[in-house]
Amino acid sequence: MNKVVLMGRLTRNPDVRYSQGERATCVARYTLAVNRRFKRDGEPDADFINCVAFGRQGEFAEKYLKQGTKIVISGRIQTGSYTNREGARVYTTDIVVEEQDFAESKANAANYNGGYSAGNGYQNAPAAEPQAPARPDPAYASGGQAASDGFMTIPEGIEEIKSEAFGTCENLMTLEIPASVTEIDPDAFENCRHIMLFVYPDSYAMNYAKDRGFLYSEL
Repeated sequence: MNKVVLMGRLTRNPDVRYSQGERATCVARYTLAVNRRFKRDGEPDADFINCVAFGRQGEFAEKYLKQGTKIVISGRIQTGSYTNREGARVYTTDIVVEEQDFAESKANAANYNGGYSAGNGYQNAPAAEPQAPARPDPAYASGGQAASDGFMTIPEGIEEIKSEAFGTCENLMTLEIPASVTEIDPDAFENCRHIMLFVYPDSYAMNYAKDRGFLYSEL
């Protein structure tokens, strides 16, 4: 069983984007500062855990959540990896949010000062990584042509995604893959730091995402 329940405060406002295509899907990413019950001297007071919410959960985050909001979430752990510019393998861990709700009253939320001081049990959150624009122009790359970071839609009718088709993607790249794709090279996303795939149920792309450990959401 892969199930996680967390309670904490958002370290900053959610980073919200929408996929391209006829059925645009909301993707919201945020970091939760979760208090540690027990810690040794010199250890941090909290863990900073990356979370990603899709569809209606993403829209909820966009509308209601902001820096300092205290929430409780449940979801699953999703791991992945990428090769950085130095050629080193970097491993990532995200919580895919399945449910989220407020964990304090409106009055307490209004009195919260939005900081992460010792009085709140938190230290300063890590600096945010640079992100791609919220709604970049759609792009598609095949046959080794580099693609810019952001949201992309592969045209219907494409059957193959070739080796390292998307070059180096430093920021989050979200890609919608049509059901027509029946072959994806194992190294197609080798140099993508954060990759999120939108796939059709029971498609080749869905099985590929599961086998490679990529974040994915069904269309």
